[in-house]
Amino acid sequence: MNQPKDTSHDALPSWNLETIYPSFDSPEYKRDIAFLKKRSAALLAIFKGAFDAASVIDTIRAWEEAADTAEHLTSYTHAVYTADTRNSRALAEINAVEAACLPLGKAAAIMCNKLATIKNWDRIFKGDADLDTRLMQRLKEYRFFITESLITAHSQMAPDMEHLANDLARSGADAWERLRDAISSTARGTVDGERKTVNQLRGMAADAERPVREKAYTAELEAWRGVEIPLAAALNGVKGTAITLDTRRGWRDAAGAYQPLRKSAFQSRMSEKTLSSLIAALEHSLPLFRRYLSIKAAALEIPVCAFYDLFAPVGKGRRWTFDEASEFIVNRFSAFDPAMGAFARSAFDERWIDAGIRDGKIGGAYCTDFPLAGVSRILCNFDGSFDSVNTVAHELGHAWHHEIIKTLPRSRAVYPMTLAETASVFAETIVFEGAYAEATANEEKLFLIEGNLKDCCQVIVDILSRFYFETALFERRATAELSPAELCELMRDAQKKTYGSGLDENLLHPYMWAVKSHYYDAELGFYNYPYAFGQLFSLGLYAAYADDTQGFAEKYKTMLTLTGCAYVEEVARSIGCELEGQSFWQKSLDILEKRVDEFERLVKNAQAVNLQPANGGVALVEHPNQEERMNERVAVLGAGAWGTAVAKAIAGKGIDVVMWGLESEVADDINERHINSRFLPDVELPANIRATTDLTAAAGAREFLILASPSLYLLDTVKMILPIPSIRDGETAIAVITKGFLPSPKGPRLILETLEDYLPGFYQHSLVYIAGPSHAEEVGRGKITGLIAASESAKNSIRFRNLLKSERLLVFSSFDVTGVQVAAAAKNVIAIAFGMLDALKTGADNAVSDLFGDGTESLLLAAGLNEIQSLGHAMGSTYPETFTSISGVGDLDVTCRSMWGRNRRFGREIIEKRILEQFNDLDDLVRRITEIGYLPEGVAAAKYVKALAEKYKLKMPISIGLYQLLNREIELEKFLQNFLNSLV
Repeated sequence: MNQPKDTSHDALPSWNLETIYPSFDSPEYKRDIAFLKKRSAALLAIFKGAFDAASVIDTIRAWEEAADTAEHLTSYTHAVYTADTRNSRALAEINAVEAACLPLGKAAAIMCNKLATIKNWDRIFKGDADLDTRLMQRLKEYRFFITESLITAHSQMAPDMEHLANDLARSGADAWERLRDAISSTARGTVDGERKTVNQLRGMAADAERPVREKAYTAELEAWRGVEIPLAAALNGVKGTAITLDTRRGWRDAAGAYQPLRKSAFQSRMSEKTLSSLIAALEHSLPLFRRYLSIKAAALEIPVCAFYDLFAPVGKGRRWTFDEASEFIVNRFSAFDPAMGAFARSAFDERWIDAGIRDGKIGGAYCTDFPLAGVSRILCNFDGSFDSVNTVAHELGHAWHHEIIKTLPRSRAVYPMTLAETASVFAETIVFEGAYAEATANEEKLFLIEGNLKDCCQVIVDILSRFYFETALFERRATAELSPAELCELMRDAQKKTYGSGLDENLLHPYMWAVKSHYYDAELGFYNYPYAFGQLFSLGLYAAYADDTQGFAEKYKTMLTLTGCAYVEEVARSIGCELEGQSFWQKSLDILEKRVDEFERLVKNAQAVNLQPANGGVALVEHPNQEERMNERVAVLGAGAWGTAVAKAIAGKGIDVVMWGLESEVADDINERHINSRFLPDVELPANIRATTDLTAAAGAREFLILASPSLYLLDTVKMILPIPSIRDGETAIAVITKGFLPSPKGPRLILETLEDYLPGFYQHSLVYIAGPSHAEEVGRGKITGLIAASESAKNSIRFRNLLKSERLLVFSSFDVTGVQVAAAAKNVIAIAFGMLDALKTGADNAVSDLFGDGTESLLLAAGLNEIQSLGHAMGSTYPETFTSISGVGDLDVTCRSMWGRNRRFGREIIEKRILEQFNDLDDLVRRITEIGYLPEGVAAAKYVKALAEKYKLKMPISIGLYQLLNREIELEKFLQNFLNSLV
């Protein structure tokens, strides 16, 4: 009786293997084992007689028939076993097939040696040997296979030794590999009292809740720790076998040292130069992926990602039923190539895929080929995520590759891992690009692009870490077995070297050597980098497809037909790609950089709160339910108005704050009357703010230090705190709220850039710069205000954001340290000019006031913003959005228009009080600045901005003109005329 089809959301297909063999006991299965034995014996018999060029074609064809049968049988037994590793019969049949394959392995080794006894291959391939013309033509069809066999002949042991090695592998290296599979498929950890397999625990790494991910990570590490001894023994056994055999096979250098990469490059059919170029490209991508991880950490609102955050979702993605996934894949493949879509449809309809997650089934996914039937089968663990959709597409890419070449003889159809992964990742790319193009909601786009970058991070950064690990493993294993602790140490070192600042180095995954089955194949070392090759190569291919959507599918199929009979460089050239240099790889990395930029843009848009923050980084939404009462010890160095306002904002959250200032009367005022009547009058301060004139007492042993001294005195303040132990040891996080530039022998420099030269090395790339459209008087009175915390360290940016943020003080994070600093400093110069214009507009001189109005001021603001942005870009800012957001136009507007603006006030007094007449020049003004009773930072900044404009050859008529006016080089009329002339 037929059972009704389960059409529920959770219904997942299991594959149909009956069309391959009805069972292990079927006549078809027994027939093919018998044929394999018979054909292998016949092949060995051929070699007992005379062997010459005339024997070659029949010999190769006999080998092809036997090898196709062997692969067919091997694929079947492993498919049954990996779907249920508890199936003892399947394990027995694996052993039986391996035994049946032994004579074929010996025959293959002899065949290579026999081919090497024919000495005139060059002449044969040129067609001028003393042979029948038709024979030479037929031999030329096997040229690549023969050439590769000749190389193999020089890198193998004697046939009897190879036969012995293959026989021993069944109870040696191959048995170690099966042990690893059996242990990993049944290893379990406990989460909230529930026992789960490691595959299930790894699946929880994609949970939206961080506590869930952390629990799963902890349980997974504990599970691996419980089986580390047998797994370490297995890995030592596999790698020890590889080193012993491959050293005997000649894979060593002149000094006799084992060279596993030489063998790997040969197996990958790539030159060592191409391999070096690939690894260099992966290393070149590390800063980009660390940037991606920093953006992801900021989006998740955590200081830095842990390993268990790598798969955390960002945005919101839909759940997929298997039927929905299959329909989408078919449609996307069809859009690329109707034949590829029709193929995928038949694969789904004919039940090629085993998709369920169950106990005993191995994790991960693979596609296996059945050459006698010309079909494939796919194993995966489908969980309804878009990752699972991608995985099915990936494996169908392999299957399509098999489909394209299934009619080719085996000698032209066996391709290396590099090109295998190219076909699969290209299929993934087709599906991703289609999904992203169809997505309409920003949160879905965010989810998709982050998922894509997450996958790319795995096949580039994590793969590179595995490459480093395996390199070190081979080196160490050559002299001794490694303990589980040593293997974990090697893995941690490799992950630190690649992930770097992108991951918390205390929360890595030291057991990845146990997780990844690829390490446990004695014949295929460095299984890892082909995935990275496939990722970058497929990106380059998809870019080519975007330029030629009509003709590319046919070119792609033609390329796939070459994968079994050419080196990767030749295959790439067939489609216009050159692999041995860096230019091709860089184009692929450029695509990834654009995706990171898009990810950053989407994060900003998704999490902005009404205001547009600086896009040197990431806007972070403020969640009231995440507000935590913090007890960190905080010091603010500088008791002026801005330092006092910031101290009040922090203290208002119940956090104790120590302030330092030079004036004892200011300190007494704060301590006794809870007010800073000199610099911030009429603002009552909380009792948990304490002031002192003892700099060491204020700055010592603090969690957070905020530098608020005026720019003229900032460097002196920093020099005085250097001997403090907590500063010397890098234990204190430091932020700067001072605006301006600092002098140096080579000219003006940004504040953080200068301070890094004086502070200990711990502070390199970790200082935080806080700026934004704010006034001390308003922040002190609790007016709603937005600030930017800019830092190259996402961790420290978020730490200070959390320190400062409140319902009335919105704080955003940014990575554009340069742009935010330039905007904060240069806008003060424009504000002085604005104040002058404002005084003229409202002055008593009607002839002048009639010329200037609000529109004139807007002209000044727009022109001034253009000058600021030009300077920012010249100094290294790569984020235009910084200058059109609150740190740019927002800060400029409030500084120019606010009644509290000291620079605006100074500009007005230039007109109203003719204040410049009491100073000789700008240097005199800076020296005697305290005489005016307040501190306009734009006075000092004017000199620096003018110098920078000259250095970078920038046209900045407002800033340069103001400098000339302050330096008494030109009169007011000339400044105004130059400004107006610059507008036209």
